[in-house]
Amino acid sequence: MKKTILGLLLLSLLSGAGFGTELEMSKFRNPFDFGGGSVDQGTVKRKSASRLGMVVNMGGNLVAYIDSVPHRVGDVIDGARVTDITLKYVVLVSPKKTWRIYVEPNKEEE
Repeated sequence: MKKTILGLLLLSLLSGAGFGTELEMSKFRNPFDFGGGSVDQGTVKRKSASRLGMVVNMGGNLVAYIDSVPHRVGDVIDGARVTDITLKYVVLVSPKKTWRIYVEPNKEEE
């Protein structure tokens, strides 16, 4: 009996010692929090969609303004090559796919 009381007394006096395991809760996610904060945002990489603002005819050549930057046929944007420019859309070709981005309508016209 004396050994048990002495052991309990020693355990309570030692810093960090106890009957259960103490965990620092800041290192674990809350299982009841269903918000978007549970994923490490540093590892998730999302590519923003390119926006075709307008196409301008400059001296017989069409110039597409994608994300407010002028591009011509043959330019490379994030690994995709501009292969065709029309007044309504631009064709982009990457090693994995081919797609079109269309001129966005003017918000004042809608």
